[in-house]
Amino acid sequence: MMKNRLAEEREGIRVLMNELIARKDKWEVVEKAKARWSLFLLGCLALLVFTVYRLIFGTGAVFSHRLISVLTTDPFFIGAIGLCAIGYWQLRFFSKKEDKAEKEYEELRLDIIVRSAELWEDDRSWKKREQTYDFMKRVHGVNLYHK
Repeated sequence: MMKNRLAEEREGIRVLMNELIARKDKWEVVEKAKARWSLFLLGCLALLVFTVYRLIFGTGAVFSHRLISVLTTDPFFIGAIGLCAIGYWQLRFFSKKEDKAEKEYEELRLDIIVRSAELWEDDRSWKKREQTYDFMKRVHGVNLYHK
């Protein structure tokens, strides 16, 4: 009976650690996607600035009433604005997704830290706890030692 209880505890801990790793991986994937969309948006904004510069100084419409008509009829400018809009909305989307993924990861990590005395009750398993924490920190970059 004691072995069954220990096996169930270890299985429960293993499931918790795998879920924690999965949430951390999800957070990192979303974080990288957000970084890529940030760079995309910066590139689009640079393209937009270049297009405005080209249209203003290339057409001679620096301070004339033609400036708005030149900007609204140029397909390159309209395309650059469209790309900026896409980049902005994607960046917002991934920012929200990143916040949610980080929150889920941190909630589980803190729950494991708070419940560590419950998860590793006896002295033998307390040594396993230290090995588990070290493994998680070393291999997966998950710090379970403190909040």
